[in-house]
Amino acid sequence: MNGIDKKVYIGGAGLVLVVLGISGFLYVEKHLAAEQALLTEANMLCNKWADTLDSETDDSGVYIRRTEVPDKDPWGNEFVITYYRGGAVESVEVRSSGPDGVYSTDDIVKRRKSANLAGVGAGIRDNVEETAEGTSRGVVRGMLDAWKERKEKKDKP
Repeated sequence: MNGIDKKVYIGGAGLVLVVLGISGFLYVEKHLAAEQALLTEANMLCNKWADTLDSETDDSGVYIRRTEVPDKDPWGNEFVITYYRGGAVESVEVRSSGPDGVYSTDDIVKRRKSANLAGVGAGIRDNVEETAEGTSRGVVRGMLDAWKERKEKKDKP
């Protein structure tokens, strides 16, 4: 091989490497963009269901519990719905297993909290009539007792 052939050969090989490098870079960039789009979609779906489930409460503010939602995450996996209660606060958690499909690794998790006094409001509402009636009786009884006492004092010589 003479000098010119070597330069053409090396130049051609260099050009092939550049083309392969650019192709590889574009492939990786395209793959990362597609993966990012799936992660964005999973986040949006988790937020959507966390907000939806957070708004589903009974009259006292306690969550109406669901075990599943109709959507699947972008990788075809079911969302996991978990409810927690601690004192006067409940929370609902929506979890996607993420791209690896394994829960408790790189999951996408969205949680909403609700201060609902866990049914205390329903107890108060349901017992208002009974409480009002008892209070009225107490007031009337107290007034009668006070009137009797007063009358007895007047009747004593």
